[in-house]
Amino acid sequence: MLKKSFLLIFIGGISYFFGALTVQYKLFPFSEIVKIRNYVKENSNLINYSPYYLSKVSQFNELKNSNDFSIIMIGDSITDGAEWYELLKNNEVQNRGIGGDTTNGVLDRLDTINKSIKKAFIMIGINDIAGYKEVDEIYNNYTKILENLEKKNIKVYIQSVLFVGTNYPNSVHFNKEVKNLNKKLEKMAKDKNIDFIDLNYIFAPNNYLKRIYTDDEIHLNGKAYILWANEIQKYILE
Repeated sequence: MLKKSFLLIFIGGISYFFGALTVQYKLFPFSEIVKIRNYVKENSNLINYSPYYLSKVSQFNELKNSNDFSIIMIGDSITDGAEWYELLKNNEVQNRGIGGDTTNGVLDRLDTINKSIKKAFIMIGINDIAGYKEVDEIYNNYTKILENLEKKNIKVYIQSVLFVGTNYPNSVHFNKEVKNLNKKLEKMAKDKNIDFIDLNYIFAPNNYLKRIYTDDEIHLNGKAYILWANEIQKYILE
């Protein structure tokens, strides 16, 4: 017991010592900490997001001046989880999905989108529903997102929010809300004369995500990502 206590004290002392040196002498990762801190200070609306989220947004902000990309994938963990460069065999595709993101989150980070982007594929909203946000509020956020992207002369493709599987907690409520949201998004796309890409007819023809496409009733597996990429390839190439 005494040895264990001594070890904990020793480790704590080393950690404190390294932290002090990092600040005093600006050792790694001091510069990265400062960058993230400054970006968060300048964008106080990001204050409640997770460290993972903030890390991703700070990366996007650092990379926003690149002119190497013309297509962007916007979304949450379902988008974030894909290797789009390989799936689409296109080195101009940029992955801007972040796990846990919402329509509010996307609105907060639209300023990190590269000026070279010409097309945007968006799928967002399932985490809004998980947070019991009203469909009308999600829809209003979508309207703002599209207005922002269209002002930048970016052609937008709305992808349907995916249904969850039958064994997902509260799946009946989830899928009812997903269905309502998709109806509104499809009408929005029609009114704006933009493409609405219905992926549920592939992954959830019976309004529940098929088990062959998921390991946890909500996220997609490799087979599903291949089908998704195949479905949007024609829009990528047009």
